[in-house]
Amino acid sequence: MLPSKNRLPGPCFQELLKSTNNYHHPFFTIKFKKKLTPKPVFRAAIVVSTKVSKKAVVRNRFKRLLRQVIKNNLSSLHPSYDLLILTKPSIINISFSQINKDLKSTLIRLKILKNEKNNP
Repeated sequence: MLPSKNRLPGPCFQELLKSTNNYHHPFFTIKFKKKLTPKPVFRAAIVVSTKVSKKAVVRNRFKRLLRQVIKNNLSSLHPSYDLLILTKPSIINISFSQINKDLKSTLIRLKILKNEKNNP
């Protein structure tokens, strides 16, 4: 579970869904927005729809896996971003290590996650 200060509240979803800043990956879509507040805090939300699986057990598993990747990298994430991760049905066929690698590389490409090789 993400700390409450890092969870994106429901009313902010609509604003992010309208955002034109997005990145499409074969397993997920990331919508993000940079905040201009004086003390920014990184916030994230994950949406796994019934198109991915009709079973709540499966949907909740992928939410937990994606949250764990974010939680493991929380200190390296840029604080002035709000992030919404929308999963695609193709995520069913991949493992946690692949999800971890793909999400981290995508966040590095978007400059939301600091690259450990370049920034010690």
